[in-house]
Amino acid sequence: MVHIEIVISRATSESILAFLRMKVLPEHAVTACVENVDVVRRDHFSVSLNERQTVKPR
Repeated sequence: MVHIEIVISRATSESILAFLRMKVLPEHAVTACVENVDVVRRDHFSVSLNERQTVKPR
């Protein structure tokens, strides 16, 4: 079993979930969940170039 946790923007999480729905879930058993979090030290997190550009599933 693999467990991955990441802190990303809502837009990025929606893009990832769309990709999973289209490309991964039809062939693999995957559980995905999204939670809202409050980051205490926001200065430790910055918006990268990838976060500014919405990734669209292929």
